[in-house]
Amino acid sequence: MKKLLLLIPLVVGVASSAWAGTCTSEALSIYEGSGFSCNIGDLVFSSFTSSGVDTSTNVSEVTGPESGLDFGVDLSAVGPGDQGASIGYVVTCDTCTMNDWALATGGAGSAGEGAVSVVEFSTPGVLSQFTQGPANLTTGTGSATFAPETALSVGTSIALGGGVSGTVTTLGSVTNLFSITSTVPEPSSLALCAGLLCLLPFARRRFVR
Repeated sequence: MKKLLLLIPLVVGVASSAWAGTCTSEALSIYEGSGFSCNIGDLVFSSFTSSGVDTSTNVSEVTGPESGLDFGVDLSAVGPGDQGASIGYVVTCDTCTMNDWALATGGAGSAGEGAVSVVEFSTPGVLSQFTQGPANLTTGTGSATFAPETALSVGTSIALGGGVSGTVTTLGSVTNLFSITSTVPEPSSLALCAGLLCLLPFARRRFVR
């Protein structure tokens, strides 16, 4: 009986070991590695791509009521020139659904009339953040709710620049957050637990004897 009870958490632990490793602060180049994936709670992030972004910049996990990733893009442009970049990835949750996403920018602004535009595309629609100097006020749609989804393909398009000659326009980071609306136990874990629980009466009968 004791052996069987000790076996239950062991088997369940093995069943959950197939999950990706936890997302940590790493260079974008690590995230873009072949076959790389990582998780924040029940959310799994994978298939990272980028263009126009220094891949030595960091990607960091964000945890809390909403979870996601912060991309430290550290982009700049000198007017009247401009700079473009893009980031893409997939976020999935086999044991839950997502119903909310958010986009935020950090360090976006211009000393003159330059501007920063960040537009994000996914199944639910489009999010955008637009910052115009010199007041550097940010406008746009930073979050939205949608019908529950188990997987999202996210594409981010970044553009910055403009203004008179010598105007410096910058963008420090792009952050994505997602909300989980429901969590469902993993089928394999349920099956294992059910099978082990079915054996408990037999183990108890043997123990009583």
